[in-house]
Amino acid sequence: AREAYGQYVGLGRFDPMKEEMEARLTLMVQRELRAQARTALDQEDQLSTMPPESGTVAVLPFRVIASDGDLDPLGVALADMMITDLSMSGGLTLLERTKVQSLLDEMAMTEAGFAEEATGARAGRMLRAENVVQGALTSVGTQDIRFDAGVLATEARQVRGEFTEQAALDQIFDMEKDLVFQTLDLLGVEITGAEREAINQNRSENILSFLAYGQGLQALDGGDYAQAQALFRQSAGLDPSFRSAGDRLNEANQLEQASTQTTEELAQAAVAEVTGVVIPVGTGLLATLTEGVVPNPGGDVTNTGDAAGGDKQGSERDPTQEASGNEGVTQIPTAKIKLVIPNPTKPGGGPDA
Repeated sequence: AREAYGQYVGLGRFDPMKEEMEARLTLMVQRELRAQARTALDQEDQLSTMPPESGTVAVLPFRVIASDGDLDPLGVALADMMITDLSMSGGLTLLERTKVQSLLDEMAMTEAGFAEEATGARAGRMLRAENVVQGALTSVGTQDIRFDAGVLATEARQVRGEFTEQAALDQIFDMEKDLVFQTLDLLGVEITGAEREAINQNRSENILSFLAYGQGLQALDGGDYAQAQALFRQSAGLDPSFRSAGDRLNEANQLEQASTQTTEELAQAAVAEVTGVVIPVGTGLLATLTEGVVPNPGGDVTNTGDAAGGDKQGSERDPTQEASGNEGVTQIPTAKIKLVIPNPTKPGGGPDA
């Protein structure tokens, strides 16, 4: 299904249907990643013996240690931001956040496990990630936060390097950038000045906006797309310059649209888009579209057209050319399945001889 929707997005000519297919594709990709996570867990023993894919990095959500849950969304939001930042280098392949989260969900991991070395190594092996970034955020006093993280080499099960920094909560983005640059150095990835600038610019100017963004990611992971939309909209409203909030809002909109639309409704919308004919919900689409079609006894079928027009196989009339007096045909791809369509002007409605 994902491949079929992807092909339409690449080839589709009709904008409204293309938007609906893009939404459907987003949903299919998310479902496929979750299915892959279940498969990985079932095949853990086999995957544990396979070498990791070179240059791949998995960033686990950071554990948040605080007296209340207000800061919990920081763990997933910072991991998401770090994935984006590391991706800007071009020298690494970052695993999708949804793929990592789906595996952790299937593993039924508690937040306490996110920062443990054994957890990172196990998740990394199943994800076939060469390196894993994991760590914890700890509330210190009333204003400060401590950021502890490590970069783990999955196959060797050794820590490549560790990071510890403490600052005021509103300096959290500076700490995240420091971790990003240290991670790039540890992995031997050189970046350009433009890439460094782009990484530094990827931040929110409002901590409340960032917390709302993290809550939106949590709602997205839980399948509550309506709540995710509200939270991403709130994040974007608090900080209009935070582009990630707008991007995620669009993703949540697509998931909400696709999850509430059945495949039959999608097919009916496609028919209406192409033919202008609206077919009521619940009508058998195949029966409706092939009503009156007479198969060729020889097995091969063709659109016979009318007597004057001749065979229109592989082409159709161009109304623009006809209106201007320059009649012609516009070539279209030949369908793999051709139907005999009876000519209603012929007596008895049968196909042409």
